[in-house]
Amino acid sequence: PKDIDEDNFDFIKSLGPFGVGNPDPVFLTRGVHISESRRVGRNGSHLKMCLVHDAKMWDAIAFKQGHSFAPSGGVVDVVYNIGLNEWGGVPKVELKVIDFQMVSS
Repeated sequence: PKDIDEDNFDFIKSLGPFGVGNPDPVFLTRGVHISESRRVGRNGSHLKMCLVHDAKMWDAIAFKQGHSFAPSGGVVDVVYNIGLNEWGGVPKVELKVIDFQMVSS
């Protein structure tokens, strides 16, 4: 994720439209540190995290994975798509977590 900037994100978007027959690109990053983690959504069904890798911090959301709580300070290998979250009218690149696995730090 350290290489994701506006230009790279725009390039990824240019590969779309994504859907059946052209799925979203999937990325894997190993050894990602969790600086913050909390359950969000109805009944805590989602997991919102701040992830740090190579001195760069990313917001991440793991939909329907609140049951797989990952504690702050932990280290994970994470599989994700890259998306844009437009909360409050402010667009921000966000990692959309598909899966993650805790690893020893």
